[in-house]
Amino acid sequence: MLLGTRIANRVLWPLCTVPASDGDEMYQALREYDWTLLAAIVYTFFVSDFIGESESIRNSMFGAMRVKDAISR
Repeated sequence: MLLGTRIANRVLWPLCTVPASDGDEMYQALREYDWTLLAAIVYTFFVSDFIGESESIRNSMFGAMRVKDAISR
């Protein structure tokens, strides 16, 4: 049994992808996403990683905080 091992103890599941050229566009697109679709499945969550490609979002911590702010409001 693999319950005691660390094999696949975390699964990264992309929830949505939004086209945005800066932090404000990303924030607005995430605010408009219907997060209630996940509310019935998951009651709490956190943004563990942020992966993005943009000239204006160069810091992954900034991107993750903007995602968290958009979802939690």
